[in-house]
Amino acid sequence: MLKKIFLILFLTIISTNAFTDSIKDYVCVVKGNLSVENQNFLNQYKDELAKSGFGRYSDYIESFLKASREVRRSSLRVPLASTSTAG
Repeated sequence: MLKKIFLILFLTIISTNAFTDSIKDYVCVVKGNLSVENQNFLNQYKDELAKSGFGRYSDYIESFLKASREVRRSSLRVPLASTSTAG
């Protein structure tokens, strides 16, 4: 009986691990690029929060703006075409 429990537990862990490995191939994270107006608004709002003593929330907005700038830079990069030929 104990062997059956360990076998079921082992198979459950293995199948869960296999499922999570394959799901990484199908899930993507999509982040939009902010317009200049939105960036200016968020920068002003961040500064107002910092002046009012809400530095933690100001840091959240700064992190969000930093991430959106990184997305914009990475979206400008064009991946190299594959040089392999089929045949």
